[in-house]
Amino acid sequence: ALSWSACNLIVKQTRPGYMVAFIVWSSLFAAPPLFFMTWLAKGTAPFYQLGSNLTPSAIFSVLFQAYVTTLFGYRVWNNLMKKYPSAMVAPLSLMVPISGVTTAWLMFDESIGPYKLASIVLILLGIAVFINAAPINHWLRARAVR
Repeated sequence: ALSWSACNLIVKQTRPGYMVAFIVWSSLFAAPPLFFMTWLAKGTAPFYQLGSNLTPSAIFSVLFQAYVTTLFGYRVWNNLMKKYPSAMVAPLSLMVPISGVTTAWLMFDESIGPYKLASIVLILLGIAVFINAAPINHWLRARAVR
């Protein structure tokens, strides 16, 4: 969350012109600390076992994370952060778990139980209320005047 916030602040302050280059450079900057933290927490075993755990599903997941999630997702997100006030864009980050659940359902046939479905509906309702707060407020004021 701290890194996400820091990146959002950097995008708001610098307003990078070519977003893909910004994303690639920021991703390269993140790799060394992640490798170091993995080494601290797990030792060298994960690095030696990496090749033996590469299944087609794992390769697809890595490619999906690298290209679809990172390049497309962060490009869209950062362009929104660059163009609109943070208060308007930030609530849309609640769509992240919904996209994760939906992708798992579409790609890996993971079930969506009633609790997940109810959670998705509540999140979408919350976002809808937030996005439509001004018209709802206007409507409520108009009704109160009567």
